[in-house]
Amino acid sequence: RLGPGVCYRLWSREQHASLAAHDTPEMLAVDLTRFALELAAWGVKDPAQLALLDPPPATLWSYARERLRELAAINDDGRITEHGRALVRLPLPPRRGHMLLRAAEQGLGGLAAWVAAVLDERPRGSNDLVQLVQGYLSGRAEPAAQRRVRETVRQLARLVDAGDPSAGAEAELARIVAWGYPERVALRRTGVRGVREVAYLCADGGEARLLESDPLAQAEYLAIAHWEPGPPRRISLAVPLAEADLRRDHADFIAAVEEIRWDAATEAVIAERQTRFGALILDRKPHRSDGEAIARAMLAGVRALGVQALPWTESARQWCARVMSVRLWRPEEDWPDLSDEGLLAGLEHWLLPYLGGCTRREHLGRLNLTTLLQAQLDYAAQQRLNRLAPTHIEVPTGSRIALEYQPPLPPALSVKLQEMFGSATTPTVDDGRVPVQLHLLSPAQRPLAVTQDLAGFWARGYADVKKDGKGRYPRHPWPDDPLAAPPSRRAKPRGT
Repeated sequence: RLGPGVCYRLWSREQHASLAAHDTPEMLAVDLTRFALELAAWGVKDPAQLALLDPPPATLWSYARERLRELAAINDDGRITEHGRALVRLPLPPRRGHMLLRAAEQGLGGLAAWVAAVLDERPRGSNDLVQLVQGYLSGRAEPAAQRRVRETVRQLARLVDAGDPSAGAEAELARIVAWGYPERVALRRTGVRGVREVAYLCADGGEARLLESDPLAQAEYLAIAHWEPGPPRRISLAVPLAEADLRRDHADFIAAVEEIRWDAATEAVIAERQTRFGALILDRKPHRSDGEAIARAMLAGVRALGVQALPWTESARQWCARVMSVRLWRPEEDWPDLSDEGLLAGLEHWLLPYLGGCTRREHLGRLNLTTLLQAQLDYAAQQRLNRLAPTHIEVPTGSRIALEYQPPLPPALSVKLQEMFGSATTPTVDDGRVPVQLHLLSPAQRPLAVTQDLAGFWARGYADVKKDGKGRYPRHPWPDDPLAAPPSRRAKPRGT
């Protein structure tokens, strides 16, 4: 509108309120492959050089450039190639132009022109491209569509050496589609099915799906011409592809790869030599590989399984608990983090050197985890640990009793109450700075009291414990003054 006037909207006030302020610019929503090709033909590698109203999104631009490299339309430096200049001259998207030129080199230009024209119609109905193209070749399509396709074929035939379209055989159609859409070449995945669907892995690493009832679902390989956007991507137009044709036509993009990885399904390291086309594994053979690489793959397995998959013993757990206790008591000192999280973060440092020969989860059982963990401390640190966080404490009877470390709680000492007679001092660790938590036990090894203040227990809690214990365990000493009584390990002889 250039001046005052009246505007009539052909929609309601309610609809108007829900409308977007403006349409989404095509630059932000469409495939930019043709745009990127034309810029390359002008010598522009970076769209930031241009004064565009809307710069292309980085993901769409990167995708377009990657497709052009796959089509050999630009080189690794982003400069247009002779093949790319030939694509610019064709009134087709770069994929279909590439498909047409490659097919013409193999004497299939005529058939490729029909495929390109049919795909321009965005056909619906059968998923089988062979049936669709044969229908147009034989003139059985809807009349208006038939006229449009014939006109497109006539125009393309003037631009390339089209040749005879022949009868549109399945193998030839598959080769043509694979030239145009190499990343959509798909291999049927075994053991992976959806609800009444068959899954295919595509060369780009994504997945596409097809109904089980579709005849195409019997094919091992498919060349996919069109799919519905996903996920999941549902195949709407495809043709079965022979592996031999894939290997011959795309030999430059097929690579031998050494694969060494942790396989979560078998819980083992896979070491094999694979022949790959993109993400598709065409064949694989077991391969004897470098020990360091296998050890690192095994380490990735441990990381995936978690440290609980290691062969833990009580000794190993207590070693970690002792170190973590000292780390807590003395934060200013450099004690390693042996929590599960800390161990997982430092696997390369303390576990990797010992994984030689381990290729399966069950092989982890060979490891002496206590020895591996102790290696994190040098001799001086181990001696210091033994002094600050001893494994045992000697009680008044002379018994050496194991401590149970349980950070952040103080270490626990479970001892028969009678063995502590005569002592008013709670045992300590960390050079006397941390009193242990005494679990005073009955003669039957049942808990009677828990305390970090032994003198306080004798003064305030012992009398009640004595009343009950004297009746239950009459053959064991229950003196009135536990501080004056000798410590005892055993019951009194019978008859005394």
